[in-house]
Amino acid sequence: MKSGKVSAEDFYSSYGKTLHVLSDEYKGYLKDDETAAANHIYQKDGAKDGQAEIAIAGNLTLTEEGYTLGKYDETGDLSQMLSEQILSAMTGADALFLNQEFSISSKGEALSGKTSILHANAERMNILEALGADVVSLGNEHAAGYGQDALKENMELLKNAGMAYVGAGTDAADAAQPVYLIINGIKIGFTSASGMEDSYDMAAGDGKAGILEYTEAEQYTKVIQEAATKCDYLIVYDHEGKGDANGVESYQKEHAAAFLQAGADIVIGGHSDRLQGIEYIDGKPVVYSIGSVLTDGTSRYSAVLKLNITSEGLKEMSLVPGIQTEDMTEYLDSTETQKKMYDAVAALCPNASIDENGVVTEKK
Repeated sequence: MKSGKVSAEDFYSSYGKTLHVLSDEYKGYLKDDETAAANHIYQKDGAKDGQAEIAIAGNLTLTEEGYTLGKYDETGDLSQMLSEQILSAMTGADALFLNQEFSISSKGEALSGKTSILHANAERMNILEALGADVVSLGNEHAAGYGQDALKENMELLKNAGMAYVGAGTDAADAAQPVYLIINGIKIGFTSASGMEDSYDMAAGDGKAGILEYTEAEQYTKVIQEAATKCDYLIVYDHEGKGDANGVESYQKEHAAAFLQAGADIVIGGHSDRLQGIEYIDGKPVVYSIGSVLTDGTSRYSAVLKLNITSEGLKEMSLVPGIQTEDMTEYLDSTETQKKMYDAVAALCPNASIDENGVVTEKK
């Protein structure tokens, strides 16, 4: 206790839980798993007392015509798609969040006129299960690219596999619903939305399944403001920007600042398959694009973002370095190649530095 005031650390030290978690217990939200899930809360044990380690992976793209699934079908071995070190970074964390940049279903058909269709058959859900995904973002222009029936099935498949999802829903309210994980007595929130221009009517509506979209930042900030009141740390995913680009658009910066002001503790961007810069705004980090963890395409840097969160907030943020080839994402295991990647990303950062261990900090 400092200056007669009870801090978040004091509360946590006394009870082993934060005030948000104690409040949920008092309200009866956590009396059993079914009740917790009805309130979009999921509880997990963490590896280390007093903290929660969250792994954030970017775009995961699986298509039946793609190189990566072809290789997986030949071997049945995930390590032939993602190297052991990258897999370990994802599966070894207390929880994994990733962006599902494709539709997965046994039904549906491509939206009329949409030329970029990313779709995998329903049995491919076993790959997401093997990765151990806890929270899956569907707030992107490809998750709904096979129509409403496919999206509904996709959400049901995730639910049946024990994975929570954000950024899409059976209607507008469902699509805007955050998800919360309680790990070692710390409550962490997740939201997801797409700011991409939509010519295919993929937005969720009244009685209409779809994704959470926004054309004005205020539409998403309302979701963020509400979520921020219910958790200790809020992770906001924002799917927008220029595709396959390292550069950050001015609107990405404007939106990120608005989302932080609304209550986000970190903003993590997507859409571009490439890594973009990291910026601190009023002490809070913005990762403008975490890129792709696995997708067909040309060689590019990749990374898994690791967040070490305590009752007081973000303790450490780091990058696990990788590089994508045509059909695999490999770990950069030499000091030289790691430094080259860290330096390349740091050059894109206005006020962040990356040390030799991939730890990201704000330049003072």
